[in-house]
Amino acid sequence: MTGITQRSLLKDFFLGQWCVAVGLVVATLVAHVSLIFIPILIGRYYDLAFGAATFRARLLERLGVALPDTPNGVIALGGVVILTHAVFVFAERFGARYLGETMARQIRESLFAALIEAPLGVFDRKSVGKLL
Repeated sequence: MTGITQRSLLKDFFLGQWCVAVGLVVATLVAHVSLIFIPILIGRYYDLAFGAATFRARLLERLGVALPDTPNGVIALGGVVILTHAVFVFAERFGARYLGETMARQIRESLFAALIEAPLGVFDRKSVGKLL
């Protein structure tokens, strides 16, 4: 039997699917960053509605992040952030499931090919379940 290791299976898989893996990492980062912005925008809306200034809004202004100065602008930006979050969470979940199913299929194919190439003497020494 040929020597197939976990490391070689993973390396071959991710070299073949590197663009999907990178896209999954980017989608995950954007989804998490957009999730952080939702409570910040809610706080900004309350700042504008009640005339107070929260610590997060002041911190973002010091960092150079410009938030809208009107309640309608905050609501519009919030809608964009929520839609962005929804799209990238979908992309994250779809990409993770795609990679998982593709990896499972590739591993099944590799194991089947290894079993087909194995000499009959191997099956006499070990049952088929132990090889899988």
